[in-house]
Amino acid sequence: MAPEQARGRRDLDHRVDVYALGAIFYECLTGRRVHTGHTIHQLVHQIAHEEVPPPSQLMPGIPAACDAICARALAKDRGDRHMNCEALALDLEALLAPERAERSGLARPLALGVGALLLAGLTGYGVSLSLSAGPPTSSPGPAPSLSASPEPSHTPLDLEDDLRQQLDRAAAASSLAELEQRISAACAQALEAGRHEWVERAKLVQARTLVTKGHYREATAYLDREQGSLSGEARERAGLLRVYAIMGQRSGWSQTVVELDRLAKQTSAGSLVGLTARSWLHLNLASRWRSRNREEREQHLESAERFAREACRTDPDFLSACLALASVLTRREAAEAEAHWKRAYELGPQDSRVPWAEANAFRRGAEAREERARDRYLELTRGARSYVRARYLLSRGWERVRQGLAGAEEDLREVAEERPFELRAHLGLSVLAMRAGEPERAKREFALAAALGPERGRRALTITERIRQDLRPDDAARLLQLASKALDATSWLEPLPKEHGRALAEALTLTVTGANYEEVRAELAGSVREPDDLQATLLRADIAVGRDLYDLAQQFIAQAVELGAPAPRVALLQADLAARRGQRVEALRRYRDLAQGEGVEAQCAKAELALIEGDLRTTAKVAAALRVSRPDLGRGHILFSLASAAADPVAALMSAASARARQGDLDVRALIAQHLAHMMCLNLGLRAWVPSEQVSLIPSLSPSAHARVVVAQTVLQVFQIERRPDILRQAETILARGIELEPTYPDLYLLEGRIRMLSGGKPSEVLESWGRFHELDSGRSLPRPDRALFGKLFPAELPQLEQLFPAGG
Repeated sequence: MAPEQARGRRDLDHRVDVYALGAIFYECLTGRRVHTGHTIHQLVHQIAHEEVPPPSQLMPGIPAACDAICARALAKDRGDRHMNCEALALDLEALLAPERAERSGLARPLALGVGALLLAGLTGYGVSLSLSAGPPTSSPGPAPSLSASPEPSHTPLDLEDDLRQQLDRAAAASSLAELEQRISAACAQALEAGRHEWVERAKLVQARTLVTKGHYREATAYLDREQGSLSGEARERAGLLRVYAIMGQRSGWSQTVVELDRLAKQTSAGSLVGLTARSWLHLNLASRWRSRNREEREQHLESAERFAREACRTDPDFLSACLALASVLTRREAAEAEAHWKRAYELGPQDSRVPWAEANAFRRGAEAREERARDRYLELTRGARSYVRARYLLSRGWERVRQGLAGAEEDLREVAEERPFELRAHLGLSVLAMRAGEPERAKREFALAAALGPERGRRALTITERIRQDLRPDDAARLLQLASKALDATSWLEPLPKEHGRALAEALTLTVTGANYEEVRAELAGSVREPDDLQATLLRADIAVGRDLYDLAQQFIAQAVELGAPAPRVALLQADLAARRGQRVEALRRYRDLAQGEGVEAQCAKAELALIEGDLRTTAKVAAALRVSRPDLGRGHILFSLASAAADPVAALMSAASARARQGDLDVRALIAQHLAHMMCLNLGLRAWVPSEQVSLIPSLSPSAHARVVVAQTVLQVFQIERRPDILRQAETILARGIELEPTYPDLYLLEGRIRMLSGGKPSEVLESWGRFHELDSGRSLPRPDRALFGKLFPAELPQLEQLFPAGG
């Protein structure tokens, strides 16, 4: 799959084939695939955004010319690739015989044949062709091979001592660059001597060092790239290190269990790594069942202890096994646990996995022990960035905030940089700014924290609850007073005459503070009784459009025209209204006309137009410019979030939160964008759950069908995980209300047909819903997953579906 396919572009051409041939060539050279993600989300993200390492970086000795050909064929921007497969074949032939590329009029069949021969025949550099040699002769000699090596200049024992010292120095490296340099040198020396087992050992040292120092992202990327080149026990140990790396950079219990279960299945039950993986797996399962089923928890703990003891008997110096045994004995309150913690610190005095495991084991009931382990972990991972480090910094930072200790701001700033969506980090920074006498900075930080929450429900506290729980009473009172001014919408009314302000001010306050759309509608309708004024009418129109109150929006737009509103301002409101009502053709026409002009309205129209057309790159580019030129406009932040949710969900989440911090819930799309970005973070393991407040708040802010479509899609995603019939009934109820409110919105019927299919409905009912969808928007095709599932469930009715949506459509 080429990057443009991963990004969802439809205007594909022959350059996707150039990319595919480049990927085959790359795999022939290196013996591994271009991308190594373990899930579809990882693969799509890597293909679309991550650069491919040069082949020579993976296989030393490959000529620079091969790197150049691969870099060009695998370019993310298709404009940077070879123009066609013939151009790629010419480059490959020139690689085989440089002087032949200088001849003019080289026959196309010959060029393509040589390129195909190279792509099909290579199984590794130097196996059958010498890529650096000159033209072939009539009697070629034996091909060079990487495995061929000169006589070693060391005795075997001297060489091993030398390599061991190099690896010890690599493990003690002070930077990632030094670590990589030392490991590369050790690998080159081992390869030269034909000692491939030392190459594997060097790769394990690099992976282990990255994990022990808390560089989990780098460790995961390195292991994904190198694990395939390892064999036997080295491969199994690399798998265990990869589990640590994934645990360190992601939240979520389920991801940890999935990775441990996969490793346990890939290893034999009696191997050292297999035993250790099974011990950690049962230990995690025990924590899951801690409060649900005591008997099952004890069974998991017994299994974890059994596997850990057997692993320690197999190799008493294997740190992971020692940590597993110490952790399970601590949870079982066994007296011998201390001896195993002492042994773990002896085995890994500079290994951050030891205090990390200790802090987890003593999380409940031994706060002082947990805090010492936490501080030790933070000391050993200084300079690294990870989920675990951010979590510990947040804990220590808030302790320092509550106690007024130095270092709180440094801790919370690092958390905000690593995980900018952590609302407690921004809340803590707001408290510190308030204490420092910086009210404006305090209000900004609090507004951002409020936009990221409150996450109501059993999984989280509201902002107010957090303030009262975490702060001293005097600090809590001052911050709550400051919070009331964090988002002051009344400043927007300053240009208006005083007689216009009362009812409109109330409507505006209700809007930005997230009141129900019915309350906003009532107050907004009441404000019409005040004297007519252009600015007041435009503000009413903005509120009505932003909250999807279509009837009032049409009324206020018409009044604005009568009062002489600027044409671009009116045109943008009309285009927005058409887009929100699902009138795609009308919205496209209006946005195109407006985008031809100049000014802020034209820029907004360009971004909206690109978003509707699916050109996310242009949307993000124009929206980013809007965020700089008009940071006060929420639209730029919202559009940037919607356009970048798939590529960079954290940036998208923060952009949507910035919009809400500036204008509250004036535009319901800000909350929708924040929710979609949050869902993407969830898919990548960056968040552990979807805040129920976000899902329930969306339909209360807007009566629109689009808001209900977003919520229904979220409910369907939950159904894909839990497969409970009541979840489908919940989605049906949401869609039924949407159809009642807006019976001409196409996506409602698309989802209605999908739900009917998933709930075991009749094929005629599914076709009825999708027929209505096609009737309302004939320019769109049926999503492929829906078509495939329908064909699987109802093969006899597939011809009827093909009549509605031809396969090539």
